[in-house]
Amino acid sequence: MLSLIRWIIARYKPKKELTPEQKVTALLHALRQASPDELGGVLAVAMQAKKTLDTTRLIETPFPADILDGHTPLDEAGRARLEKYVRDMERFRRICLSEGTILTASVANGIETWIVTFLTLTLPAMAEGRELWAFLLRGEPNVEAAYRFMVRRDLTDVERDYLTYRPRILLVE
Repeated sequence: MLSLIRWIIARYKPKKELTPEQKVTALLHALRQASPDELGGVLAVAMQAKKTLDTTRLIETPFPADILDGHTPLDEAGRARLEKYVRDMERFRRICLSEGTILTASVANGIETWIVTFLTLTLPAMAEGRELWAFLLRGEPNVEAAYRFMVRRDLTDVERDYLTYRPRILLVE
């Protein structure tokens, strides 16, 4: 009975919100411990989330690929745009989690990867962003299989295209 009460309290106790720096640190810690298969899964859900963000347009502002690709400068205006997009994604992530389906939970996890990616560009943490994507790239050989496992069917050409997207601004050269 006591364990049930503890579970109920833990279930409804407000979760402590992590600071942006803590979110970056937590994801990097998880990626450092991950196997290549797990890294492929993280990369796959990130690309699934990007596809969802692009195709559903549930966030009014378009995905800031122009900044990630280096076509738009990462200046004060660019950082402000990313900060707004992070707030929009956090709101969308909460909606996905409240839906409670496997698909929306997967998208929510992928959105978290993008949130942390954008945080590394808005904080003085660009090196952490590059490290994050260096780890994710180690999962590339497994990304298609992970995505296929998630959707439980063959991939479309559009999905294959999404699986190749990488934020050029954070790729180590």
